[in-house]
Amino acid sequence: MEFPVYNYHTHTKRCGHAVGEDAEYVACGIRAGFQVLGISDHSPYRGVYTPKNRMYYEHMEGYLRSFAGLRERYRGQINLRIGFEAEYFEDYEEELRQLHRISDYLILGQHTLHKADPVSVNNSCSKQDALEYADLVCRGLKTGLFSYLAHPDYYMKGTDDISGEFITAAHQICGQASESHVPLEINIKGVMEGKKKYRQGDYYCYPNRIFWEIASQYPIVCIYGFDAHKPEFLEDTEAFEKAGEVIWDLGLTILEKPFFFFLGYIEAVRPSMFKYSEKCARFIAFVKVRNAANSLCSRENYISESGERLFCFKVPDEELQ
Repeated sequence: MEFPVYNYHTHTKRCGHAVGEDAEYVACGIRAGFQVLGISDHSPYRGVYTPKNRMYYEHMEGYLRSFAGLRERYRGQINLRIGFEAEYFEDYEEELRQLHRISDYLILGQHTLHKADPVSVNNSCSKQDALEYADLVCRGLKTGLFSYLAHPDYYMKGTDDISGEFITAAHQICGQASESHVPLEINIKGVMEGKKKYRQGDYYCYPNRIFWEIASQYPIVCIYGFDAHKPEFLEDTEAFEKAGEVIWDLGLTILEKPFFFFLGYIEAVRPSMFKYSEKCARFIAFVKVRNAANSLCSRENYISESGERLFCFKVPDEELQ
């Protein structure tokens, strides 16, 4: 497997459990050979403080300003995108929309079942918790606010028996991701914790083989995510190879080229419509757009076989450098 040329899942020390300076992440991304590096630290909740879990709301302005400066500083060496990893909670949806407006993209990364609860489902996840987790994830996917779903198998770390409701939850998540046309992340960081003993055998908690066998039954697009909490992890080829070994034979559709110009804009992506033109060195995709105004790309109308009006975005050559 070829090392990816993108990563949209990168944290900073502001979340309280990552280390390293902002510029170090960018420098490691350049050394790793990424064309695009997305920074997506854990989003803050206004008035809610969970130390060691996410940045404080008061740190958000500095976060955006720092990486906006680094984007200009390293322009031409790497394309930097600034976003957030966030959970979905119904009473948080307006805040999510505000984050969506001020950033390049949002990643859905559900860690808890309640906003102010610092206890993650990876510590303990009952059968009912698994269904509640899936329900929150599916409702989040339906909002159209998220560019992809991070570690969809995260909840499987909180059990030692992946059966019953845990399998049902996986089908619900994959089914909704397919319906909403939201990519699922193959999370590379999960292999660093080693394999866990389940009743079904020894597996990485994530990427979890059982989950991805289920995912392979659905028409979805997958995307790699390093989930980097230290700069040098962006260059960890061994971790990437281990994660790849989990899913290599499942026939998953994995995005090979960056799709940064969609982030924060797309409503739906059709997996079969991704293509890359080597001749013109441009990544092309047909998408149903929520906001047709996008200064990064030229736009051409396209009518699908079903009669649905889609758009063809072409990225300027210099944006891929």
